[in-house]
Amino acid sequence: MTLPPALPEEWARRGVGLRPEDDGDGPFLLDLFAAARGSEFAALGWPAPVLRQFLAGQQQLQVLHYAAAYPGAFRGIVTGPEGPVGRLYLSARPGDIRIVDIALAAQWQGRGLGKALLRAVQAMAAAAGATASLSVMAGNPAHDLYRRLGFVTMAENGPALEMRWTG
Repeated sequence: MTLPPALPEEWARRGVGLRPEDDGDGPFLLDLFAAARGSEFAALGWPAPVLRQFLAGQQQLQVLHYAAAYPGAFRGIVTGPEGPVGRLYLSARPGDIRIVDIALAAQWQGRGLGKALLRAVQAMAAAAGATASLSVMAGNPAHDLYRRLGFVTMAENGPALEMRWTG
């Protein structure tokens, strides 16, 4: 299986692409993580710099976890005309492509890009005769998108749902 998946031409014409993550992406990735997870901790009432430092630590722990759990995973940056707009991490295993993480900046959500990325992964999996799998927190709005794209809940793992697409 060759990673990353090819995005539909329609998105390439809009200036959207997918490239491997590099060392210069750190500030963007922290901003993306903070935007996605910051509201979970905002109720603590910490001053903004303290919350930011806490989120930076949490993001580092996530990086370490992904490196240990998914060695050799493709860590991709979704790019738009003005720079990075999201991330897509994939781990190819025999017979399965694991969507480790997918996240888009708020201004790129709800525009069909997430759906296009997921369909690109599905097309890659289908071409390889593989499934695609992911984990999503129960109650996450993305769960509905995954179901619409044919992902089926296979198991509950605490608050997370394990989902699989079989083509």
